[in-house]
Amino acid sequence: MVQVQSIPTGTVKARIVSIEPIGTTVTYDIGVYKNHNFVANDVLVHNCQHDAAASMAHLHNVLEPDFILGLSATPFRTDRVKLCFDKVVKDAGIHQLVQDGYLSRFEHFNVDNWNPETVAERYCAEPERWGSSVVFFHAWDDCLKFKDILRSREDEIVARLREFRPDLALRRSLVESVRGGGTKSDYDDRDELLADFRAGDVAVLVNCMVLTEGFDAPNLETAFVRDSMKGPTMQMAGRAFRMHPKWKNEKDEAFKFKKVVQSGHTKWPILKTVMADRQYTWQDDQWRSLTLNPHIESINKAARIAISMVNVDLPKWMTDRTKKSQPNRRFGNRNSTSPAN
Repeated sequence: MVQVQSIPTGTVKARIVSIEPIGTTVTYDIGVYKNHNFVANDVLVHNCQHDAAASMAHLHNVLEPDFILGLSATPFRTDRVKLCFDKVVKDAGIHQLVQDGYLSRFEHFNVDNWNPETVAERYCAEPERWGSSVVFFHAWDDCLKFKDILRSREDEIVARLREFRPDLALRRSLVESVRGGGTKSDYDDRDELLADFRAGDVAVLVNCMVLTEGFDAPNLETAFVRDSMKGPTMQMAGRAFRMHPKWKNEKDEAFKFKKVVQSGHTKWPILKTVMADRQYTWQDDQWRSLTLNPHIESINKAARIAISMVNVDLPKWMTDRTKKSQPNRRFGNRNSTSPAN
């Protein structure tokens, strides 16, 4: 048992007064490396969209927890397998969280196809636009091919970034690939790589379904999201919805909008879930805006007000006709006859 005393001053909210043992309970950590699930005091807490997996069903049977608490930003499965929970508590969707200012606003970009050559070409043409980026592909071979293309043009890209994006230090390299599995040493290397990315020492991370969950990097500016269904798409695009520190803390307009890039062949455009502030599509070798000019509505409103205030004189033939057609509302029609007495 921990007794806590409140302190009203400064940034410290409380301090520990005493710690007294009240017994022991077994706590199980049954998660993968740095993606944990816990069982403590007969409560199982885990990433709930994985609940329907055979391994989790087995754990339910073995541990027999009194309660199960599932936490997830995507409490559903693409295969529509039912989760074990009796009740789903849902406070707000992604769109509402963006509108309320808890998540970052973003721009959406649409490319023709999703392959290493197309995605690499779009990045290499404007590396300063995309900045710190995470790129997703279906296959590991595609990840390696994408990385090889960027490294073959690394001198050119780094020169542009150093000119237009001095905030990126790039002390390690331009692009690195992230792969799942491996030994503890591999995991430690991955942690070091992700730390370098957050520090701006690596500009691009390319991966195959590794950085979809449990990866938090607010400095990430662009998510290149491979073609996929609703759940994986929301997880991949969601990496970019954290507010950039330079916008959140300093209100630097250059970092106000994150970016999500998808192909027109994806089964779930993120725009089905949350609306972007601006939309672009690659056409005729350039980005074309699909978003209405934000000033059009204000122009229309001003025009409507101006028209409503104009005093318009109708032509005489119309006013004469109108007067003749109006009945005498007090005495009725002059041509009508009164009934005989």
